[in-house]
Amino acid sequence: MTKTSEPRLRPISSLFVPSAQVVPGASLVQASSTDVDSTSQTEPIIIRTAEQQWAYAAIYDRTAPCETADCGPTVVRILAEVTTGVVGLGCLNTSQSEFLHEEFVPSSPRPVTVELVLGDAGASGPLVVRNASPNGASDARILDICCFALDPASDNYREPPLS
Repeated sequence: MTKTSEPRLRPISSLFVPSAQVVPGASLVQASSTDVDSTSQTEPIIIRTAEQQWAYAAIYDRTAPCETADCGPTVVRILAEVTTGVVGLGCLNTSQSEFLHEEFVPSSPRPVTVELVLGDAGASGPLVVRNASPNGASDARILDICCFALDPASDNYREPPLS
């Protein structure tokens, strides 16, 4: 029987600067360092979006262009807690004209993990937090952002192994 193994995630340096830029109309407050573990590469934030649906609230700019070894398929893992409304979390393309991948996070009593899959990390622009609620402002905590190279699944795994 031949098994196809799952793709593997290999931790890489963050594609984004650790601090978010607040966008006019949104309010941003630094969260306490007790909100995440000490290995976090991101400064946790608490954000209140503008009232307008689709308004950007915070932007995490890209760091320097990715190194050759880390420019392939990438997963951006975001730990977020939305306490009011709905927040969109997404990566723009380098020209910032469209989202490469965006997920919507509704309010929830506990943090959730969101994974954005980018086909090519070199083609991605900033990470955006925006209001997706049609009913006014949204409140969210962005607790951590981690990046992983998405290593392709190995197709040479066999069970039982060949002897």
